Amino acid sequence: MSTVLPECRCCERSVLVAGSRCDVDIDDCVSSPCYNGGTCQDGVNGFSCVCPEGYSDPQCVSRMEHCQSNPCAHGTCFNHDS
Repeated sequence: MSTVLPECRCCERSVLVAGSRCDVDIDDCVSSPCYNGGTCQDGVNGFSCVCPEGYSDPQCVSRMEHCQSNPCAHGTCFNHDS
């Protein structure tokens, strides 16, 4: 009597993408996807960036323009680093 072993075929870019049992999680932060000093946090099938003050969007690329909303009404607004 022979034993039949299961064969796992992992879907590319799935949560469990590697290993003989498809049980190895891929670290999505290896490529350093966060810019301007942002910190990458690996997640399940993705990542998120914690941006430094003054930067926004998913990968910390865009500089926040605080004056864009005209917060000073009749005064003059200046963007500056805190």
